[in-house]
Amino acid sequence: MKKLYFLLLTFLSISVVVNAQVFIDESFDDTSIPDGWSLDGAANQWGISASIYAGGTAPEARFTHITTTNTSRFISPESDLTGYSSVMLSFKHKVFDNLGAGYSVGVATRSGGGDWNIAWEVMPDVNIGPEGKIVAIENDDVGQSDFQFCFVVDGNLNGISYWYLDDVKLFVPLDIDAEMIEITTNNSVYNAAEVTGTIKNVGVSTITELEIKWHVPTGELYTTTFSDISIGSAESYDFVCEDLFFYPPGDYELEVWISKLNGTDDMNPDDNSATKEITVVESLNVYRFPFFEEFTSSTCPPCAGFNNGFVPWCSDHEGEITLLKYQMSWPVPGDPYYTAEGGVRRTYYGVNTVPDLFGNGGDVSTSVPAVNNFFNQASQLPGYISIAGAYSLTGTVMDINANILPYQDFSNLTLYVAVFEYETTQNTGSNGETEFENVMMKMVPNASGSAVNLNNGELYEFSQSVDLAATNVEEWDDLGVVFFLQSGNKEIHQSTYGLEDYVYSNDARLSEIRVSNIPIVDFDPDVTEYNVELAEGETVIVPVTATPFAGNPSITYDYPDEVPGSVIVTVRAEDLSTTNSYTVNLTLYTGIDDSFAQSIQIFPNPTSGMVFINGVDDAEISVYDISGKLIINNSVIDGNTIDLSSQSNGIYLIKIRKDGAIATKKISLNK
Repeated sequence: MKKLYFLLLTFLSISVVVNAQVFIDESFDDTSIPDGWSLDGAANQWGISASIYAGGTAPEARFTHITTTNTSRFISPESDLTGYSSVMLSFKHKVFDNLGAGYSVGVATRSGGGDWNIAWEVMPDVNIGPEGKIVAIENDDVGQSDFQFCFVVDGNLNGISYWYLDDVKLFVPLDIDAEMIEITTNNSVYNAAEVTGTIKNVGVSTITELEIKWHVPTGELYTTTFSDISIGSAESYDFVCEDLFFYPPGDYELEVWISKLNGTDDMNPDDNSATKEITVVESLNVYRFPFFEEFTSSTCPPCAGFNNGFVPWCSDHEGEITLLKYQMSWPVPGDPYYTAEGGVRRTYYGVNTVPDLFGNGGDVSTSVPAVNNFFNQASQLPGYISIAGAYSLTGTVMDINANILPYQDFSNLTLYVAVFEYETTQNTGSNGETEFENVMMKMVPNASGSAVNLNNGELYEFSQSVDLAATNVEEWDDLGVVFFLQSGNKEIHQSTYGLEDYVYSNDARLSEIRVSNIPIVDFDPDVTEYNVELAEGETVIVPVTATPFAGNPSITYDYPDEVPGSVIVTVRAEDLSTTNSYTVNLTLYTGIDDSFAQSIQIFPNPTSGMVFINGVDDAEISVYDISGKLIINNSVIDGNTIDLSSQSNGIYLIKIRKDGAIATKKISLNK
């Protein structure tokens, strides 16, 4: 994540206070402009929207584009800053770009109703955010009894589509203060998942140590300490906790909070925590790529207006969506790249005006906020279908192949395959657009597609050759193929791009299996069954994770109801046609090696670096950090000392092997 931009920040003149002085704290919770706020220039374009684009909670403030050149300001109430020389302004925002030039957005300040002074300004040419911003303000307006700030849009007010704002706060910062910005763990998880998030330093002092805690209600409390970090004032930090989120299928409320900063309490605990609803799914939850179909034309002026924002949005979400455009034959004279197959799709959807947009088979309004809203919802949907598609071109003949694997039964689907050109320029019309993206050239075998019935776990294979000599292809090295599966009610259940000249791996082996983040010792990709004894006192099912040997296969885990029991790890190769299965038998601690373990002592614990081992000589030692990373690799320690001083503070596991006996010891490093 990029660090937040802020102006030169000098707090040496600010004395540390016990409680932050907050002058304005506005979340736009009403349906109208808040009392005390005022508008200047294009005032009707400002309002309150029941949306969450800025990253806060609904409602939020919004500026809406208008065809004019002007300066429009959203002005705060006055604040008495007598005695202060520096303040901070924090806010959340989202810019939806339209024309990509000719305007700026920013923050300005004034006092005594005088001239405005710019404190922060950007000139967007793409969408921005959602993101949190912190602006340090140290100009001559600070210290006055009638200080004001404003959010300002300047220039071509049609260059921007929308600007959303929320959670505006004007304050004097504390010395030690951080804010929990968000939890970034996926809403839907399968098997074990990392607990991740972002915090922001909203205090004066640099954060050099951070302690994060998390739990689900009635669940165990987990703590991770991050050392050797440096988070400057107004900077953000992405964290990954040591312990995995691992729970049976169901819905959970994950709570994550900042518990310590630099070894002490946060001076402002009110913004230290966040919660997120997490669903643990029972089976493989394949990502469903949101699929956009746009009906457009190079002779349609509104198409250019929409595409000026939609095209950058698609670029921002490359790798997260699939896109296909059909050039239409109207407004007269229409786009020269219109095809009868595009006309079939137009009739299928009942399109009668352009631009028109469909997402996963449903109508989407032709505005960037509507596109973004659809994407946010659609990207949470499971797909339950994997597609491995490829193509190759010889002359004008394209060979297209795909393997399709469903994870549940689907009846009465239609498989559509479309060849498109990534960029065309020779169909320029009268609307001002000079280039066009993902333009459909040919549907294979035709616009009616291929009827398919898919059965859970059964591979469906597609293969077709097509001659593209009679199409509008401009550059033969600029072609792509998109596959999509659509049901009778027009819902598209999965889509993907094919890969050119790509041979999918048929290797369904694993290179590693971890139990509770610790690798299975002496793992062999060709050995498919392992016995793993749980740690002493462990009586519950623990997470098992696997790493593929080659390619990008799908991996599923089938857990037992209780331990002892077996975890079945099923690997489906990248080509979707080859499967392999590994069995991990989890057994309870039996105490067979208890005498060996009890004869070994490690000290001091915690240690500042040097670890002394008594009770064994010439043993094989492996040391792992809490994430399972191997620190010392099966070395024969001749003596009784291990040096961990070069490692970061944290928990380490020391595995000691001799004559077939194994003991595992836990030690804390605290330098």
